[in-house]
Amino acid sequence: MNPLSVTKDNTPPLTAMQRARLDAVATQQRVTDYPYYSSVCFRAAGEEVLDDKGAPIAQAYRFTRGQIRRAFAYARGQDGLIAGFTTGVVPLITDGLMTLAETNLVKPHETIGGQQVQIDGIAIFVKPAMTDGKRFMQPRLLAQIATNVSVQLSLNGDENLFPLGTTQQIPGAGGLVGATGDELAFKELLTGEVGGICDSGPGVYGFAANGWQTRGNYYRLPAGVIWQPGSSADSMLNVIFTNERDFSVVTGGTPDAQQLWCAMEGKACCNPESVGVVLTVQLIAQIVGQRTRTA
Repeated sequence: MNPLSVTKDNTPPLTAMQRARLDAVATQQRVTDYPYYSSVCFRAAGEEVLDDKGAPIAQAYRFTRGQIRRAFAYARGQDGLIAGFTTGVVPLITDGLMTLAETNLVKPHETIGGQQVQIDGIAIFVKPAMTDGKRFMQPRLLAQIATNVSVQLSLNGDENLFPLGTTQQIPGAGGLVGATGDELAFKELLTGEVGGICDSGPGVYGFAANGWQTRGNYYRLPAGVIWQPGSSADSMLNVIFTNERDFSVVTGGTPDAQQLWCAMEGKACCNPESVGVVLTVQLIAQIVGQRTRTA
């Protein structure tokens, strides 16, 4: 028996048109905004660059063609090696296990709690500091990443790949902006006073951003990209960052520039042990759910 035809308290049964309208409401879907996010790390240890006589003149930080980093491929409480994070691979550096600061996934690749997620767009944020809690992002390395690293959205175990371009084509819908005095900047020690004094001019530290930091600034995907729950087709999601060619950054800009600066200053050069950039990918997403008759 059709429950819609049952009457109570002498209520007249629904007409065919009323039943059709009620069925339409019962089968509608509602969507709720919900952020999914995951981070990747680009980091390299320094290698000495030698002059013609074999003397070290700079440090180079190299990235190899074909290296892949995957966002959404790990969950909270796991290591992030698949996304480029370290657990001691680079000397004296460890990011530890991934936290809510890196991702909100409970299981790698999968939606939370069996949700069906409609992906409307993607934003990529630049973190101003590294996740080892010691170092800051390097803008020259960010420029190399934006030029030489491709980005793809992957569903269903890489069977469905959506090439999205490079990071400069996928803006960040937020982030820090501006600059201020940097108390950690090197300052020249001036002589002529008892004990010497430091130059009063502070350095400036600015934040790099991937596009205008506005909520609506993101890469809009074609309609109909659905991240399915569980073991369904299109349930295994990755955002893949691939080094399309070899690239590097060098202290001083180039070995020649570093050598010239050291010769002019007459002092040893200070080189960081490693350099890096951390990017956070956020899905502009909506949870798709069944609309109830009271919703």
